[in-house]
Amino acid sequence: MITTCVGLAGIAVLLLYDLVTLRQWRGRGVLALLGYGLHGGAILAATLASERCALPVGSAGLGWLLFLPGFSWLIYSLFLFAPIANTYVVRDGPVLITSGPYACCRHPGLIGHALTIGGLVLVSRSTMLARGGLIWIGANLVYVLWQDQWLFPRLFPDYNDYKMTTPMLIPSRSSIRYLLNTWRLQ
Repeated sequence: MITTCVGLAGIAVLLLYDLVTLRQWRGRGVLALLGYGLHGGAILAATLASERCALPVGSAGLGWLLFLPGFSWLIYSLFLFAPIANTYVVRDGPVLITSGPYACCRHPGLIGHALTIGGLVLVSRSTMLARGGLIWIGANLVYVLWQDQWLFPRLFPDYNDYKMTTPMLIPSRSSIRYLLNTWRLQ
């Protein structure tokens, strides 16, 4: 239960990071590091917990097939494609990123987060991760809904236009095509 709460605290700190971003607080990067550190540490602790559940033979292989692309997508979307230090930065105005993974869907990190946790559950067979993971994925979904409905429309003047052309979570054929086209242009 403590591990689950620590993971939720990490998500709450990331929400705080978003809120102070509206004020362009200079020290907000510390909040991002703390939030990701708390949440990542909780995932690691839950993965390594000793209580295991029985899963069918072959589930570990499926777990690796979910974890590896999911974790890669998560890291690429959140940190490599648009490094966190460059997100929400005001230049002539807020800059909305609509290419790369953000051409595929508006919140690609949630997909990577869910695949990462799901894959780790199957690989580790951790009961604690299975329970906590469902709660964390649900909390992350609430978090991105809040971003999508409240924060981003206030932060980015053209966000409502982006919402009209790009699916929130589940990529469409046209958004996947746009993703591939934006990758070719870079």
